[in-house]
Amino acid sequence: RIHKQVSPFILRRKKEEVASDLPEKIEQLVWVEMSEAQRRFYENFLASAQAGILQKVASDGMGRHRMEVLETLLRLRQICCHPLLVGQLAEADCDSAKLRILRDDLETLMEEGKKVLVYSQFTSMLQLMKR
Repeated sequence: RIHKQVSPFILRRKKEEVASDLPEKIEQLVWVEMSEAQRRFYENFLASAQAGILQKVASDGMGRHRMEVLETLLRLRQICCHPLLVGQLAEADCDSAKLRILRDDLETLMEEGKKVLVYSQFTSMLQLMKR
């Protein structure tokens, strides 16, 4: 029922249908070391989370705290992108080596007239990139 209502507004094209129109995908992995402040924040967050989770698991068992473990892993991934993604910091206190290198690379590519698609699993990271 909902499909009928929204179908006039949706254009879905499969990869096979548009692949010939797309340029070749170039994927480049770049390993980036965290900045000193970012690493310190990561390690402090990890130590605090570990202590809290271990204490809860010791008293209640792992089954009741699986989601908390997964959330901690998510927060650590966010910190690797930028500490602001987990809040708790004043903007002046944090930086992101990943964002700094991305901006440098984007500037170079744009000067060369290249088109770039940037993907992030975190929409809040995309908002930070816009700044």
